Amino acid sequence: MKPLNLSLALSVPLALALTAAPAMAAPDYHRGNDSYAQGKHYSGFGQATNLRKDIRQLDNRIDRAMASHRISYREAASLRRDVNSLERQFAQFSRGGITRYEARTLEARIASVERKLVREIRDDNGKSRNWQRR
Repeated sequence: MKPLNLSLALSVPLALALTAAPAMAAPDYHRGNDSYAQGKHYSGFGQATNLRKDIRQLDNRIDRAMASHRISYREAASLRRDVNSLERQFAQFSRGGITRYEARTLEARIASVERKLVREIRDDNGKSRNWQRR
């Protein structure tokens, strides 16, 4: 009887150890250890939505500036090329999910085009004051 109890006593901890090992090796998704929670990608749609909105607003600002004769047709065409390039890059980045680096890149390019628009509006080239007199 003693050998039977001894074998049972040894087999129970061994069985528990073998069943616990796979559970410990499983990924810890509930604690946020997947790639998205480690800061490699944004976890929500807010950033992409905001970037898309900023690009659209920039395009609308260019249209309004041209309609009010604050920038010339050539200046608007150059700015629109920049916005179209931004839209293409946004679409390319969006395919695999926008990383923080890609979001910063897009934000920097949007800011650059905005500065260019402000510079074109401020340079005036005599268009906003005298466009009706010609």
